[in-house]
Amino acid sequence: MKSNSNKKVVMLNEVAGKQKNILDIHSGSSRVELIQMLIPLGMQAMSEVLMEEVNILAGRYYERGFENQRWGSNPGSAYLGDQKVSVEVPRVRNKASKTFVSLRSYEQVSEFPCD
Repeated sequence: MKSNSNKKVVMLNEVAGKQKNILDIHSGSSRVELIQMLIPLGMQAMSEVLMEEVNILAGRYYERGFENQRWGSNPGSAYLGDQKVSVEVPRVRNKASKTFVSLRSYEQVSEFPCD
């Protein structure tokens, strides 16, 4: 009798272990899905931060009287957590020196975050 109960306990432990592995897999995939859903929100927030810095440096669209001006955009990449994503980086050009002004907010997000 004891050997049968021991076998049942072992079998129950094996089943519980398999169920735990299945739950771990599902929770991992739902975590990935959640991250995938949050990436567009992070990209939108990043775009808003970049545009706000451009507005400070060059003014809003069609606004005059700033020493800098909007000068199109370039393709770039940024990190959202440990995920690298492509972004459009607005360019700002200084009128007097005819050089491009770097965006500090882009410099911060374009470098891999070191822990």
